[in-house]
Order: sequence, then C-alpha cells, then structure tokens
Amino acid sequence: MAKLSDKDRITVLKDYAAGKSAREIARKFDVSATAISKILNKAKSLHDEKESLQKFTKQNNAEIAQIVIDDAMNLLKMKVKSASVSDLIKVIERLTVLYKDNSNEMSALDKIVISLNKLAEVKNNDNIE
Repeated sequence: MAKLSDKDRITVLKDYAAGKSAREIARKFDVSATAISKILNKAKSLHDEKESLQKFTKQNNAEIAQIVIDDAMNLLKMKVKSASVSDLIKVIERLTVLYKDNSNEMSALDKIVISLNKLAEVKNNDNIE
C-alpha cells in the first residue's frame, strides 16, 4: 500500500464529495478503506473545529462590539448631561443636516431630533427656574 500525498488526500475528499464510497476511493489509490475513512474523519474534524472557531469568533466580536457601544453611550450620556443647551441644539442641527432623509415623510431621525429638541427645552427651562 502506498502512502498518500497531500494532493492525493485532496482528491480523496473531492471524490468522496462527488459521491464515491470509501471503498471505491481506497481501490483507486491502492490503500485500505480504513485509511480513507481516517482521511475523511480528520477532514470532518478540522471542518467542525473551523466552524466552532468561527462561531466563537463571531460571538466574541459581538460581545466586544457591545462593550464598545455601551462605553460610547455612557460617555455620550455624560457629555450630554454636562453640555449647555445651545451646544446640544448645535449638535442636533448638525446631525439633522448630515442625516437628512430626502423623502417627504418624517424619518426616524427627524422624530429623534424633535424629541431631543423637546428635551433641550425642558433642560433649558429647568436651568432658568
């Protein structure tokens, strides 16, 4: 029996994917069906490990992104609390210009801007009293 090269192992996987049985492939390469099964099992194991790693990485990236977003939101909240009403209005106006929706309907951003303007009015009234 011959030892299979890396190129042969790739051919084994391609043949198996094409529907050939382990015995057929073993005869083609003059090796045992057990040898072919080992190659197929190792490939499946590597594939499963790759999928697990991808799933872990994707989950880990989502968790990291959430931490960054939470930190940014907390920082933004602190800055908004300490900002003057005029500074808040300037930021709202800039955001409105940057993200203006071209349609005639009121966009979600427009609704947010209106809400923020109302909050700014309330904050301004609180500061006056």
